[in-house]
Amino acid sequence: MEFLQQFFPAINQYNVYLIMPIFLLCYFLSVRINAKVKGRLFQSKHQDRQSAYTKKINKESKSENMFYSGFLKSAGQMLYKQGNPLGLNASNYYIVKLALSAICFILGIKNYGSAGAAVLLGIGGFYIVNVYVLLNKYIRNNAIRNDLLNAVDCLYLQLSAHVSLKDALRGLHEVCRNKDFKNALIRLSARYELTEYNIEEAGDEFKNSFDILEADMFSTALKQQVATGASLEVLNHLSGILRDSYLDKLNLNTKVKVLYITAGVAVVLFNLIALTFFPIFVSVSHNMREIFK
Repeated sequence: MEFLQQFFPAINQYNVYLIMPIFLLCYFLSVRINAKVKGRLFQSKHQDRQSAYTKKINKESKSENMFYSGFLKSAGQMLYKQGNPLGLNASNYYIVKLALSAICFILGIKNYGSAGAAVLLGIGGFYIVNVYVLLNKYIRNNAIRNDLLNAVDCLYLQLSAHVSLKDALRGLHEVCRNKDFKNALIRLSARYELTEYNIEEAGDEFKNSFDILEADMFSTALKQQVATGASLEVLNHLSGILRDSYLDKLNLNTKVKVLYITAGVAVVLFNLIALTFFPIFVSVSHNMREIFK
């Protein structure tokens, strides 16, 4: 604390504890203001809101372009493909990282009184957001793959029954659970109709919303359906890939659970054996000491 007060005399042991709530308050306020500026994504059925949806798309693209310049471009695109976790975007991503780094640095100075420890904690605080984004990416991508499997199977059945692509896409989001993927399908269907059945533009927007290969394959299958009318084989192949991935993940989860159960049973058996034989061992040891006295 004394080291920090040499550079920031106004900081003392009382207002250090105010940094975290003030930071969180400012962060959520910035997220709230950003949400109002960009507008909420179109979530309800789009049949009767096409004009309103077009305005939201244009407004969102303008606000995104303000932030996607220079060194913010890669971070903004990465966060967009991950669904903007915690409301993070190109405008506040580095602000949050620097703020967490500063807080960890201050806590390191206060608790350890060492500049080296404070620097290490500051570096760790800077990458906390990256760790959260990676964990969110893993969980979110798995959920999207599960929804994509349902969507591909549903689309395959409808196209096999000679339902038009426009009608098939219109209700495709109803078989999905993930909010981001459901909104992406709604945007895909709306963009496809608003652009007079230009699947190239709608498909590119859809695949750019996610960072998984299966989304690119789904977009390619839609483009092939419009171009040649022969996308059933591609959809069937994609469905097989997604189903194999789902089964592999299910088998892995089963093995992990079996491992946990086995470890738990081993711990319980060890405790039972210890509780059973420990008194006997103590008694035998005591008797042996009495004999050899």
